[in-house]
Amino acid sequence: MNLLITDHCNRSCPYCFAKSNKLNVKSYKGNIAKKMVSLETVDWYLDFLENSNHKVFRILGGEPTLHPQLPHIVERALNRDFKIIIFTNGLWPEQIRDFFDKNTDGRVAFVFNINEPFQQQKWENERQKDCLKIAGNRAMIGFNIFQEQFNLLFCKELINGFSLKREIRLGLANPVVRENNVFLSNDSLKQTGRRLCHQLRDLEADDILGVFDCGFPLCMFDESDLGSLGITTTKGFTSICQVIIDVDADLNAWPCFPLSKFLNVNLRNFKSIQEIFSYYSEKLAPLRSIGSMDECITCKFKRRGQCASGCLGRTIRSIEANGDPRLIEKLY
Repeated sequence: MNLLITDHCNRSCPYCFAKSNKLNVKSYKGNIAKKMVSLETVDWYLDFLENSNHKVFRILGGEPTLHPQLPHIVERALNRDFKIIIFTNGLWPEQIRDFFDKNTDGRVAFVFNINEPFQQQKWENERQKDCLKIAGNRAMIGFNIFQEQFNLLFCKELINGFSLKREIRLGLANPVVRENNVFLSNDSLKQTGRRLCHQLRDLEADDILGVFDCGFPLCMFDESDLGSLGITTTKGFTSICQVIIDVDADLNAWPCFPLSKFLNVNLRNFKSIQEIFSYYSEKLAPLRSIGSMDECITCKFKRRGQCASGCLGRTIRSIEANGDPRLIEKLY
């Protein structure tokens, strides 16, 4: 479960799941984001996690470091002995750089979502390096694949240069239902899978392993590559599409970012994480039986439960494009 402490961001990535307002970090001082979580709401949320016997506090945005009270939020959670994971683009304002430079608590970890250097401005690359130096071995790189011609190998220099975790969290850009974002077409998945396996072998030679997020269908990889994906080049690969649960500053929740326009509820109406997970698992079960591609109908991997058949965002987009565009409303 993730708490989005602000909906504001200082970047505008084409694949982004979280559509946010734009803000130039160089002129951040004095600007106020459209929506910021209050400290009172953070306390309620931490109570909710604690009552669910869940002591991991995952912080997202927007860009969470643009929340002016982030240091107070972090300290509140640490005082209650939570482990904290902050998902960030690494373009931290000066006050946040100073805070994490002084606060080296090992219970705080970071996932830096970084694009290829040529896709960023020079100052962005330099700012990210400044922040990676501060984070050090508390940080790992996250990389979202949204086009066929990607190159992960630039991560070697960052991981080696700043003593980061020797892992790369791999995300696959998937369609956000009823939004316009850049994502890989079904037809491009196979070629993307081959390219990814080739680059993972190169990274593994330098003791850097891949860590898969959800949404990767098994069929995007050649069967000859599945052994290396599961054993040698990654921390283990399983095709999954799981309920994540993202929660905004007003405690509105949804199953995951691709389904952010779908089955919205308020967290205050649930007693525990287990209850809301059960709610979404039951609601999404009929869609999981369909599959995201035509090939899923006869796929042996899906039939045997070895593949989740890709992101549900793809499934819903396919239904709405090729069937009844109002089917989802009729089902739910």
